[in-house]
Amino acid sequence: MTTQSIGTSLATDLSSRELQISEQPGHIKIVNTSGKRIVFGVSTALKKATTTPTGVLDPNEAALFIVKSDGKEQNDRITIIYTHPPEGTEKQYRSEYFLGEDTLIVRKNLSIRFEKITAVLARFEKLN
Repeated sequence: MTTQSIGTSLATDLSSRELQISEQPGHIKIVNTSGKRIVFGVSTALKKATTTPTGVLDPNEAALFIVKSDGKEQNDRITIIYTHPPEGTEKQYRSEYFLGEDTLIVRKNLSIRFEKITAVLARFEKLN
């Protein structure tokens, strides 16, 4: 398994530009702008969130995350990891997609800081 940060040149067909991420207070939106399916996972720095989404995005699909916090002042942050699942697999999240020896994973640490995150909820939508 190989992990790369966003902004690093990647030597395979997985690019940091394949997933657009936009941030607003309390909301994060990711859009699959590639021509392939993307598998993603979300985690928080403090590991206290009761809910963190995982999922699969087809091309031109998006996920909108709503970030809930308990209001206590702690610097929590969100990390999004993603990769391509193997060709021909069904649209279902499987953690083993991230475990292959030759799997390239892109990790995006969001720069904004949150109060202590209690949950990250996702809604999926198809874009035109």
